[in-house]
Amino acid sequence: MIDRRQEFLDVLFDFDDKIAFGMDDGSACKPIDPLPDWLYTEANKFCINPLHTWRNTGNVTAINSFLFEIDRDADGNQIPIKQQVKMFLDSGLPYTTMVYSGTKSVHCIVRLTEPVEGDWFRSWWEAINRVLTAKGLPIDAATMKIPQLSRVPGSIRMDKVKDEEGNFKKDDKGNYILVEGNEQKLIHINRRVTQSEIKEWLAENNIEVEAPRVPEPSTYVPGANDAVDNKAKFEKAIAWTTDKGGSYSSSTTTGGHSWLFDLGMNCWKVDLNKDAAVSMAEIEWGTRYLGSNGGGNTNFPVKAGWEFGHNNSVKQYEFKKNTEWTDEEKKEWLKQKRLKQLKLNELILINKK
Repeated sequence: MIDRRQEFLDVLFDFDDKIAFGMDDGSACKPIDPLPDWLYTEANKFCINPLHTWRNTGNVTAINSFLFEIDRDADGNQIPIKQQVKMFLDSGLPYTTMVYSGTKSVHCIVRLTEPVEGDWFRSWWEAINRVLTAKGLPIDAATMKIPQLSRVPGSIRMDKVKDEEGNFKKDDKGNYILVEGNEQKLIHINRRVTQSEIKEWLAENNIEVEAPRVPEPSTYVPGANDAVDNKAKFEKAIAWTTDKGGSYSSSTTTGGHSWLFDLGMNCWKVDLNKDAAVSMAEIEWGTRYLGSNGGGNTNFPVKAGWEFGHNNSVKQYEFKKNTEWTDEEKKEWLKQKRLKQLKLNELILINKK
């Protein structure tokens, strides 16, 4: 595996690049010269773009790589790993590396031969995503970040255990309880890709890289948060986000950014106005700076998530306040929630054996 890790390193990074890698989001933040530690590390995660001093957007020294990840289809059903690999290969995407995450997803990295400017990162990522989406690949929107983390090939995945409420469990000493999973297997190593090759592939699919969009002026009306429907929609978006990623913690940075991004997309799903969603998030959590993943204040990922839902035509759902749910709808929702928790408990027990 040492030789393969060296090959993986060489295809994604240059000789003098510093890389952040560690066991989790918190420890994969401080970049170092990767050799020789990279070859023998047990780290689970690494940042796909090189850095200096600390992992945040402003400290990325070159925007070379994009990550694309899938795990579930549009109906929320798990896609088998072999099928995910086939979907990426059938898409014709000129990719650089492909790694099995150790649980439910495949990570595909596109490493360009020449970096892109910061303002253009989103334009390139979204153009590639539009083609993949059209070809049936439900890409995880949370991977659209410059200092994005991916999986270190050859390491054994370690995951935090959640309690029944979705919060991460800790032992008596305050340490997170971890469960050992599968190997994060290296599937393919190809080569770096030129911008021209990506553009040719996009053109074959009638897509082009659009110029960065100018931010829209705010249309938020003071007092709009007072609407009962707005509050109920925001609470519903929080509930959906918590169901997927656990409770939000303002003490996290990387995980917090992803959580707020998902919240923004869920605000789109319930048809909550973008500016109202951003304002309500700021009222709920303040405008604390999210330093290690994506830059900006609390409003940055919420706005990005909402815009992703809008720009990619993510399905919107008919919103109902809890008082409008029928008894049968409530019973079905509780049934599905219990089934999901039972499956999680079974997985934890299996991995502990």
